[in-house]
Amino acid sequence: MDRPPVADQHSAHLRDYEYVRLGTVSLLGGLDLHSGKVVEIVSDTHKSAHFIAFLKKLDDIYPQQEKIRLVLDNHSAHVSRETRNESRHGAAT
Repeated sequence: MDRPPVADQHSAHLRDYEYVRLGTVSLLGGLDLHSGKVVEIVSDTHKSAHFIAFLKKLDDIYPQQEKIRLVLDNHSAHVSRETRNESRHGAAT
């Protein structure tokens, strides 16, 4: 439950200690800067299999000779053994 700011006590919203995720989803998305087209996958979790599915979706959309640049953080799904194995076999390069 969010609590509003109180003058002379705290200037920001506070959240009670019991945090419950309601309706939260994971969004993997890419933006083609040339066309403005968005490629996305929405799922309930953020697992390696979803990231690999996103990479495969990119592979299906773009010709093999076209260079795609990805900007990733160090989330475990991006660097997992499963992701590395798939990319080595060419399924998600």
